[in-house]
Amino acid sequence: MYNLLSTRALDVTDNGATSLLIWSAIKKAQELGFLFDFDGIATQGIGRFYSGFGGEIKTRLIVTRGRRIYKAAEYIKNTISRPDIDSSDYT
Repeated sequence: MYNLLSTRALDVTDNGATSLLIWSAIKKAQELGFLFDFDGIATQGIGRFYSGFGGEIKTRLIVTRGRRIYKAAEYIKNTISRPDIDSSDYT
């Protein structure tokens, strides 16, 4: 089970609703035999918040596309699929 998005209004006093919602999801995941994944930690503040729930922090590797080759492939794909170009001109 993944926690993909969690937010709260900055101008509202923290009443614990976000913590309760996350804690309920963690308990439900455990009940179903699932792992609960916070799906990454973006800031130190979020890290402190998440660490309050216990658990184990693991390193996650992220693979990204190479910039130049990806842009070239996107350009070619977009050029070939443009409806205003007659593909018979290239055969």
